Amino acid sequence: MRIYIDHASTTPCDKRVVEAMLPYFTDEFGNADSQHFYGRETAKAVADARATIANLIGCAANELYFTA
Repeated sequence: MRIYIDHASTTPCDKRVVEAMLPYFTDEFGNADSQHFYGRETAKAVADARATIANLIGCAANELYFTA
């Protein structure tokens, strides 16, 4: 069995995350900060994800920040 320990450089992505994100890499790729249709759709998806994660970890959505 191999163990990957270089997570500071690159972290493997869970297959469930890849599956959930796939539409945003192929079809729904609007910039969430843009005001056009695609941006607004993506902003809604980000807001929904923020609310879901906040609920799971027990914080308010406005306390959760996504960073690059």
